[in-house]
Amino acid sequence: MPITVRNIRNPADGDLASGESINAALRELSDLLDMQQHLPFMLSADNMTQLLYSAVAFNAAASVWCAVGTSTNSGNSISRTLTPGVAVDSGFVREYQPVGTAAQIASGINDWSSTASGHGAADLVDVCVGPSDLFVAVGQTGTLKTSPDGAAWTAQAAAGGYTGTFNSIAWNGAVLAAVGTSGQIQTSSNGTAWTARTPGSGYSGAFNRVRWDGTVFIAVGNDGEIQTSPDGITWTVAWRGVAGNASCALIVGADNMNEVGAAVLARMSVSLDHGVTWTALTVPNIGALTFRDVAYCQNSDTFCIVGSFTSASASTGAALILMGNPQRENWMLVDDPKRSSNGSSAGAFGVGSDGRRFCVTYFRFAATDQGNIYFSSPSLGRRV
Repeated sequence: MPITVRNIRNPADGDLASGESINAALRELSDLLDMQQHLPFMLSADNMTQLLYSAVAFNAAASVWCAVGTSTNSGNSISRTLTPGVAVDSGFVREYQPVGTAAQIASGINDWSSTASGHGAADLVDVCVGPSDLFVAVGQTGTLKTSPDGAAWTAQAAAGGYTGTFNSIAWNGAVLAAVGTSGQIQTSSNGTAWTARTPGSGYSGAFNRVRWDGTVFIAVGNDGEIQTSPDGITWTVAWRGVAGNASCALIVGADNMNEVGAAVLARMSVSLDHGVTWTALTVPNIGALTFRDVAYCQNSDTFCIVGSFTSASASTGAALILMGNPQRENWMLVDDPKRSSNGSSAGAFGVGSDGRRFCVTYFRFAATDQGNIYFSSPSLGRRV
């Protein structure tokens, strides 16, 4: 989040304050910057046993967050919502006021709803906000669902009886585009009636993410596949990468588009011309990386990439949270917020933004698998 430096003036005459006052203000700013290095994320939902949330989205019209995923115990899909409360200005950073019971507020945990039931056994994989401010979630076995509030969901039928996995969904203000395995692309204007579309050049691999950049849809998939479409109907191959290198996540913002890959080789690329040409970026050298999702925060012109990594100090796997900007390549690593002393592996799975802060879903594989949800505070992390 950006830091707002207050004007340093004498309240009596409006002139610049004394050097001592300026030094005091600079010390205050230095303390805030130091805080940024150590308090990158605030806990929002803690120790959700065997609940893995793979994606999260914010509905600005309803002021509601919605996280979707699966239960590692029952295999049933799950969803959970949070109404974040009233936005307040702390003097430096505009932030949400905590909500929930007194005990929850005291512990820093927001009041997320109970897990919604009735989704069935198909995992929910991604969620976005679409027509009429509906949440639209997609997942396994051709699952398509809509909800006005993230609590009550209605199942919709995929076109052509598709039973593969929808991996991602995006909305451009007029059309929803859902992509998935076997080169599947389907579109809808209302979230109810869906039509199958043909991918460019007969692509039959898995599309893993789709996003709208303000001009075109961009879908990324296995073997570095990237396709674009101005309307969700006609798709064109923009780039074909290296076999075995799965492009897994993509997001756009501030005329930047960031494609993140994971599999044989973790890689990052950026496009400034709506997916036509791509430039490889330097991947931070912090270990073996797996990228899963990426989001953009307009307020701070910052991207957040999430996943997991292994290194000499995190041999069993730790959550990866990178924050920065791909053009400046100023990535900062946020330390794994819940890494346990017993060395159980963990990872960050989904990230969303409301334009002012990030929401990250986290999961730790242990004797009792535990999911957590975090919101970014006015901080970044440590530079890598």
